[in-house]
Amino acid sequence: MRKISSFIMACAMCLSMTVVGTVAPQVAVQAEETATVELKEAPKAPSTYKTVAGYDCQLNYGDDAEEWLSAIDKVEVNGIEYEKATSSYSIWNNAKYYAKATLDSSDSTDVRYLLIGEGKFEKDESAVNKVVISADGYKDLVLEVNKDGKTVAIHTKHTGGTATCTKKAVCDFCGEEYGECASHNYGDEYESDGTYHWKKCQNEGCDATTEKEAHKGGEATTTKRAVCEVCGAEYGDLKQEDPKPADKTTEGKKDDTKPAEKPDRKTVKAKKVVVNKKRIVLKKGKKVKLKVKLKPANATEKVTFKSSNKKVAKVTKNGVVKAVKKGKCKITVKTASGKKAVVKVTVK
Repeated sequence: MRKISSFIMACAMCLSMTVVGTVAPQVAVQAEETATVELKEAPKAPSTYKTVAGYDCQLNYGDDAEEWLSAIDKVEVNGIEYEKATSSYSIWNNAKYYAKATLDSSDSTDVRYLLIGEGKFEKDESAVNKVVISADGYKDLVLEVNKDGKTVAIHTKHTGGTATCTKKAVCDFCGEEYGECASHNYGDEYESDGTYHWKKCQNEGCDATTEKEAHKGGEATTTKRAVCEVCGAEYGDLKQEDPKPADKTTEGKKDDTKPAEKPDRKTVKAKKVVVNKKRIVLKKGKKVKLKVKLKPANATEKVTFKSSNKKVAKVTKNGVVKAVKKGKCKITVKTASGKKAVVKVTVK
């Protein structure tokens, strides 16, 4: 008995392995075929449209729409999903729909229709209702339906919404993006560092740049760096002085003369601090240099830079702001006499 039982179990295991080996590849093939199926186009606009007592509307179709009507699995009107009904009589005074795909013997005309029960239709003559019909294997059909005007059309023309330089406009009717992005607003002012200058889009949330190139023009002296002829920023190094030849008459003699004392310069206090940026938006890791002017122009006070939150943005003694992490903070530019200006910083 034990030998017979062992033989039966072995046969069962072989049969199991054979079934698994043949079924699994078929399942894989079916999954691959499903992934590559393209959705079919829904039928065109209904052939006729009418209102029916107890219902919001009836959309009539020809016999070419039978397959699509049978595949309908969801109907939405103005964003409200309707319940599928089992018969036309169950729709009375509620939010249900009934897709009639085949003819009954009682039908006198050759017509297939989608019957939508009373629900969330706008009844005003000028109101345009958004009807979205979803069917298995088909692309969604979006219709514009006017209840009292008895008109229906496929939604094809997007309207409304405002495009920005980073996003397309969004259709007020169907909520889809359309058209092209708006143009960037680079303005006339340049941003710069020690080597390059560029223009940055002034629209909020946009980091696009243009016209980036190295500084050029200008001539350095022994006391001032060269000034870029394009953006007006200082760049490069000071000009080195030529070495003076030694005085032969004093060569080998000890110089007992004392250097002339520099006259004390009186500090001219500033009445106002002006910064070239009142608000800056930076990405994490990016830098920007603040340009400071004192009024009156002959003011000689030194200024200091201080960040209200160094974890969000740091600032050097020369006014270079570096974004550290997302958040907001303020950079305060202050003179020794107490005059100050504030720059708001946003790190994205």
